Amino acid sequence: MIPCRNRRFWGSRRECGLISCLTENPRKNFLTCFLVLSLTFTASACDKEDIALVLSGVAAAGAIAAVAKSESNSQSQTQNSQSPPASNLTDAGGGENIDRLAEEVRATRAAVEAANQPVSIEDNDPPVIDVPSNIRTERKEIEISGTVKDQSRITELNINGKPVPIEDNGSFRVQREVPLGPSAFQLAALDERENRAEKHVVVMRRSSDSVEVENKYGVAVIIGNRNYVPPVPEVEFAYNDAEAMKRYVVEELGFREGNIIDLRDATKGAMETVLGSADNHKGKLFNWVKPGQSDVVVFYSGHGVPGLKDRYSYLLPVDADPNLVEINGYPIDQLYANLGKIDTKSVKVYLDACFSGDSAKGMLIQSVSGIG
Repeated sequence: MIPCRNRRFWGSRRECGLISCLTENPRKNFLTCFLVLSLTFTASACDKEDIALVLSGVAAAGAIAAVAKSESNSQSQTQNSQSPPASNLTDAGGGENIDRLAEEVRATRAAVEAANQPVSIEDNDPPVIDVPSNIRTERKEIEISGTVKDQSRITELNINGKPVPIEDNGSFRVQREVPLGPSAFQLAALDERENRAEKHVVVMRRSSDSVEVENKYGVAVIIGNRNYVPPVPEVEFAYNDAEAMKRYVVEELGFREGNIIDLRDATKGAMETVLGSADNHKGKLFNWVKPGQSDVVVFYSGHGVPGLKDRYSYLLPVDADPNLVEINGYPIDQLYANLGKIDTKSVKVYLDACFSGDSAKGMLIQSVSGIG
């Protein structure tokens, strides 16, 4: 038996079922050897190199058989010089053997064609993207590099919607410009079975000549909504983004960690407690601000959805129903209105959310055309 070199079976030592026939008896009838070879190899378990090896063996077998037959004919002609030479067809066994040979040729051709077909592998797992989640730099241009691997062939890799070339070994490398502060990059990979994977990378760029500052009155509200009540899909990168923003306001803006209101998986009640409600704008943030002296930063990472009836934009608390967001969502207009009622030195709002009603893992609401 000739061991199969095919590595698509993850290193198993399956055998192709190929038999070398004529090495044992070079005078054995060529047709017999060809019959054995044709019937015993399993094309689906072997690669093209194995099949080529068999076919070359068949050709060699034919040559050996021809030599043996030539020697036999020479002896026969010496003994029967008066008799007319028998035809090659008669020596081969006549019409019956010819038909059998033709049938085996067809079987061999079919096996070779089967071997050329792609191997069917059941693959329901998404690709694996290996890349750092957080990058810190002082440079204007940074490199994002890593690998993407899968059992199936990777058909697509995008960073923020732009295609990225992939090397044969699955590695990739791109250059991107980044402004001062945090920048988010979303990587998405797709394999030939349409399994999709995403990875979020946050790049924090600080100024090379930055100095330590202290903003003792600065107040930040940082919300990372990742885990929603099913069937609403999770926002995989929400925690990572929130943590990156927290480091930014502490390390770059000089906010005290004690002045950061850090919320993870915020419900509607938690968001109203901090940011205020439609009836009362004096939430926790209002009480923490030093009038006229506090710089305020509000950051949100999570789902955003449009209202089906009023067409306004809403932040989606983790306990909200996206189809009833007018009742249990947190309106963007309410956020801005409440912030406008606080006596601050400055206000900056960062919203890392999509308000189309769609997400990377499917639609959030039953019927939507997006915010125009």
